[in-house]
Amino acid sequence: MWPPLLCRGKLVDKTEFQFEIKDISLGGLGLFTERDMSDVMSPGDILENVEMDLDEYGFFCVDMQLVGQADSKVVDSKGEVKVMKRLNFKFPALSASQERDLQQVIYELERLQIQKRNRFED
Repeated sequence: MWPPLLCRGKLVDKTEFQFEIKDISLGGLGLFTERDMSDVMSPGDILENVEMDLDEYGFFCVDMQLVGQADSKVVDSKGEVKVMKRLNFKFPALSASQERDLQQVIYELERLQIQKRNRFED
């Protein structure tokens, strides 16, 4: 329901990645990918200087620590169910200004989601 939000950076093996952000909070975020990342990353691994592209809300550069990976069923634009890998990360350390700015973005994204849901229900 959000605009497309992306996260990009380098994995622990230094290969570049770009994943779609599925949810975000002050504690961390969830990313979706078709690729099984268990051969590249383990829980506890930290990705440094990751860029979160939050569309019109700007860019944030953060460190992220992998909490875990799980399968998640997703309905694509054709109505077909496919299995994606959901990567769950936490933010090990946000500065006070990053936390404040990110909280404002999260609030706006939640407000946008509620507006869209209300229009859909009407």
